[in-house]
Amino acid sequence: MRLKNSIMEIVRAPDDVNKAIDSMVHYLTSLVVESDDWVLIGIADGGIPLTTELKRRFEQKTGQQLPIGILNVSFHRDDIGSRPIVRPKHPTNLPVEIQNTSVILVDDVVHSGRTTRAALDELFEHGRPRVVKLISLVDRGNRVVPIQPDFAAMTLELESEQKLKVVIDSEDSQGNRIWTGRRGS
Repeated sequence: MRLKNSIMEIVRAPDDVNKAIDSMVHYLTSLVVESDDWVLIGIADGGIPLTTELKRRFEQKTGQQLPIGILNVSFHRDDIGSRPIVRPKHPTNLPVEIQNTSVILVDDVVHSGRTTRAALDELFEHGRPRVVKLISLVDRGNRVVPIQPDFAAMTLELESEQKLKVVIDSEDSQGNRIWTGRRGS
């Protein structure tokens, strides 16, 4: 697989990714048992397919419904002036009133912490949640902002110039993969 001038290689195959997602569902189940006012909110773009998959597996496992939403962080990024602002393909869409709700923010990869900071800014524009938990499929470290996930299904230590791509296939879980690579020809 080649993405934007990067040479990519698989670092986690479908079985590993699916086990990691199952561990995230187990964590979700332990949270949601405590109260029923939780909402899953995926951080656009990478958190959206993961959030959808978590909802599907959670509901299959428990029989409970779990509302999901989307947060677009484009206008809260700290590099907003250095890049052109593109029209978001996934605008913020929250299924419930956020005030006093329990929120689980979902992202595929937590890296520097900047995207999560932007997501919190966007979230708090819509109300003040009772609690916010952050979960991710991959924690790759190298924080520049002191934000940590409450739960990360796996940790991958990568050099800062390495790129990471998570693929969640909603049609076939055997298509779930994690790729890494370096900028190349």
